[in-house]
Formats: sequence, structure tokens, C-alpha cells
Amino acid sequence: MSPRSGVRTLHLVKVSLLVTFLVVLPRFVGYLNVLDFGSDFFSGASLSDLILRIIVFFAFSWLILELNVNGQRFFPRLARIYKIAVTYVLNVALIFAASAVFRFLHAAIVETDTGEVVPKYIEFVFFALAVILVFVSSIISLQKARHDKILENAELKQQNLQKELSALKNQVNPHFLFNSLNSLSALVRENKKASVFVKNLSFLYRYILQSGELDLVTVDEELRFLKSYMDLIEVRYGNKLKFALNIESSFGTKQIPPLALQLLVENAVKHNEISEKHPLEIKLYSTNKALIVENKIRLRKSLSRSSGIGLSNLDKRYNLLTGKNISIRQKEGNFIVELPIIEANESSNS
Repeated sequence: MSPRSGVRTLHLVKVSLLVTFLVVLPRFVGYLNVLDFGSDFFSGASLSDLILRIIVFFAFSWLILELNVNGQRFFPRLARIYKIAVTYVLNVALIFAASAVFRFLHAAIVETDTGEVVPKYIEFVFFALAVILVFVSSIISLQKARHDKILENAELKQQNLQKELSALKNQVNPHFLFNSLNSLSALVRENKKASVFVKNLSFLYRYILQSGELDLVTVDEELRFLKSYMDLIEVRYGNKLKFALNIESSFGTKQIPPLALQLLVENAVKHNEISEKHPLEIKLYSTNKALIVENKIRLRKSLSRSSGIGLSNLDKRYNLLTGKNISIRQKEGNFIVELPIIEANESSNS
């Protein structure tokens, strides 16, 4: 089972069969006359009643388990409190629906032959069974969460090993690079644009090295890095590339994974046409509890089909670090990515 996948139906069926057997067992034993196997042993009426109970209780057990273990996957965009509320309402609805179905079938199949009326307390039976099944669902969900956590840790460990290996293969002495950039800056000091370019490049490299050891950085830190990155790519594209930033100052102390904004800007530059005829404008703005990066979709003609690995990896980073996911959508010809911001107290508890 992959991480964050649902519990397999076969596993829930097995649990449902076990619960059904335990619930029906007293009724089954009641039909057995262990001292005298007379002619009434397993009469047609008793057998039909037993089979009806097995079918209804099994179906009810499986539906309750499926709802409480996997059901929340069917409405992933709802907030957690609303998911719980919807699940609660559906549980209650299943109790009354199962009771009504049992009464109807019992009247049609069993009472016709024996006149035996379904117990008045049948709703309580289904309610008690639902409580037990919800408890069992909690145990299954905890086991699944533990299993997913083990897989996620293994995946994260593998990714870290790959990053370390990649870093070793491409290792560059940072002091040598900084010294070289400082020397280059001294050589081009008379050229103001070249000097600014070198300083921005030096700052970018230093930030990338430092942020590589961090899980989260403040929005202010990320924006300072992003502005230096924008200055570098504007040297290449000039007026053909425009940036519009409108981020509330209150977002400055909030946090996001490092290089998240840069990845989205780089993604927009990489995949879209940038020309005098079709300049590219990238908008960065804040709304509610998220940062939005938006750009007009005008794909490069010479570009091969995107694999989407960069966005997928960013989404995984968000999920592993915070349990949240980024939102990616297209609207009115625009490509929009929404990055949830993280409060400082959230990061300390994650």
C-alpha cells in the first residue's frame, strides 16, 4: 500500500466478516438445540432469518468501515472539522437506513412464515454495532497512519541520500566560489550593472547553500532571495519579462519551504514564450493564508511536454513538512499555484 492511499477493500471485507460472525453467533447458537436435534432444528424460517441477519449485518459493517476508514478521501477539499461532521451525519443515516431495510426484508421474508416480529430495539442494535465499528475503524486508521509514516520516513531518507550523493558529485568549494565572485566584482566595479549582477549571483548562491540545511524560511527571506533572482533573469529578458508583487507586510514573519517561490517563477519562465510581441508577466500576491503565483499561459512552441516533476516535488515537500498541499489550477488562460503559508507556531509543532 502506498503512502496516503486508502485501506484495501479486501482487508475491510475480512474485518466485516469477522464482526458479522461475532454479532450473529448468539442468534446462531440460539437455533441449535444441543440436547435434542428435533425436527425444528434449522427450520426454513430460522434459516432465512439467520441468512438475512448475516447479509444485512455484513453490508452494514462494511459500509461503516469503508466510510470511517476511507470515506474522507471522497471529499479531500473540505476542512477537517467538516469532514468529521459529514462522516458523523452519514453514520447516523446508515444506522437508520440499515434498520429500515432490515425491518422491510424481515417482514417480507421471515414474518410471512412465522409471524415473528422484528425486535423494537433493532435501531439500538445497529447503533451499538456502529459504535463498535467506529472504534475498530479508529484502530485500522491508526495502524495505516503508522504504516504510512514508516514509508514516508523511508522515502525521505532515500531522498536525503540522493541529495547527499548529488551534492558530493557536484561539490564546489563555496569559499573558492565566493572569493572568485569578489575578485570578479572588483574587476567589473566600473561597470555598475555587472557589479550588481555579480553581487546578486553571490547572494543567491550563499542563500541556496544556507537554506539547504533548513526546512522552512520566512517569507521576507524568500522574497529577498526572489528579488535577487528576478534581477538576474531580467538582465537576460529586459522589458519582455515583468514582475508584479503585492504581498501583505504581515506575511513577512510567516514561513514557507525555501526556494518554493523561485521554483514557481523559474517554472513560468521555462515553459512560456517571452518575446517583444508576447511579454510574460508573473504576478505574486497574498490572499487569506496563502501566497499566489500566477502567469498567463503561452507555452513555448519548441518546448517538449512538461513532466511536472518540479511541482510534484514541491507538493511532496509541503506534505512531508506540514501535512498541507499546494493548489495548482488553470483559470481563464492563467496558470495559478497557491502556496499555503505556515505560522511560526505550526512549524514548531510539526
